Amino acid sequence: MGFASLVVSSNSKSRAAMLGSPGYTDPHYMRTGLASKKSDVYSFGVILLELVSGMEALDPLSGERLTARAGPALRDMEKVVEIVDPRLKSRGDFDWEEAKAVAEVAATCLSDSPAHRPSMLDVLTALRKEVSSISCLV
Repeated sequence: MGFASLVVSSNSKSRAAMLGSPGYTDPHYMRTGLASKKSDVYSFGVILLELVSGMEALDPLSGERLTARAGPALRDMEKVVEIVDPRLKSRGDFDWEEAKAVAEVAATCLSDSPAHRPSMLDVLTALRKEVSSISCLV
C-alpha cells in the first residue's frame, strides 16, 4: 500500500522537508510549505475515505488521487452510495447511515483550509457518536 517519498513544497524557503506518501499529503502543505497538526487530520481523512470506498489513496495505474475521485460524493452526501466499497454493500448487516457518517467526517478532515478541519478529538467524538461499532473506543 503506497510508498514513502520526500515531499518538498515548491514554496518552501527553507531546506526543511517532510516525509509523506502520495495521496495522503496535505495539499495546503504542498502549496505553502507549512505543516501543522491539521496536516495529520487531512491524512486521517484520506484513511477514512479508503475505509469507506475500498480504494487506494492514489490509483496505481492512473495516478489519480482518491480525494479527486470521491470529491463529488463528499460534496453531496446522497451520492456517498456511489463510492462505498461494493464488498461492504453486499453485507447484509451494512449500515448506510454509518457509511454516510464516516464519509461526512472524512469530508471535514479533507477541507482545503486547515482552519476548517476538525481537531482529532472532534473526529473521535463524531465517530464515537455516529458509528456504533466503534463507540467503545476510549
